[in-house]
Amino acid sequence: MEEKEVTWEELCELSVSSQKLADLLGLSQRHVERLAKEGVLIRQPDRSFNLVVNARLYLAHLQKRR
Repeated sequence: MEEKEVTWEELCELSVSSQKLADLLGLSQRHVERLAKEGVLIRQPDRSFNLVVNARLYLAHLQKRR
């Protein structure tokens, strides 16, 4: 089966569950939920997370902690 290449625009629109975001960031799902509750990460109205936006938010959060 041939894999379709994802464009940057498609990637920017990608929404994932808290578990998938946790897997990507190397965190527990519980930690992702805590960061969302603290306002570090932003949920969408359907309770999912925009992948690119939240990856950037998490990186900014880590830089602030230095």
